[in-house]
Amino acid sequence: MDHKGEAFCQLVDFLHRRHAQWARNPSADHKLQRLHREVIRSYKIIEPGRLRGLLISVKAGEEIDFLAGDGFLFLKPHEERGPLLPVMSLKADLERLVLKIRLALFTFDEDEEPAAIGFRFETPEGPGLHNYHHGQMITSFSTARQDLPKVPAWLPTSQPALMMSARNPFSLFLGVLIGLYGLDVLEQEWSGQRFMQSLRGDIEELKHGCGAPV
Repeated sequence: MDHKGEAFCQLVDFLHRRHAQWARNPSADHKLQRLHREVIRSYKIIEPGRLRGLLISVKAGEEIDFLAGDGFLFLKPHEERGPLLPVMSLKADLERLVLKIRLALFTFDEDEEPAAIGFRFETPEGPGLHNYHHGQMITSFSTARQDLPKVPAWLPTSQPALMMSARNPFSLFLGVLIGLYGLDVLEQEWSGQRFMQSLRGDIEELKHGCGAPV
């Protein structure tokens, strides 16, 4: 496992711990806390020990899949953007430069009931329609699981497949996090984290590809 793979594992662990710290904070936004309680009734947070085991597998060059019954990676909400809770699953084989991200954004609808919209972000899939880094919409985390709450049945899940400026699994993952938190969070608030040193070049490439100031 090279330094970028190690940084990816550190980043995933950081995100898991960051959410756990938020969830234990009694002063966190009360509406978000209520949303969190509602969501974890149906979607299990991955346990720290199990996450460590999966990340050890990644470092050993093995494929991992969160949807194999291990639980979900909950992310810290961006409290300034209203009640919006990100929940993610990952399928990764970094030796083959493969990463499949499933991301659901949970909120409350007009009846104060949980609702969600979902996306998948994937590395190129080989010859065919989706042979590039892309993002699509989803109605569930997998065909074997229940639909996301209140998601429209008509939502298109095959097309469009929106091209991403990512060049590898690492910049794809970073691009998703930038979409959630903003570029300034990664460049400023997370700048002291060890993984940022190894991934900084990927962030610069993303900025260049998206037309952001570099």
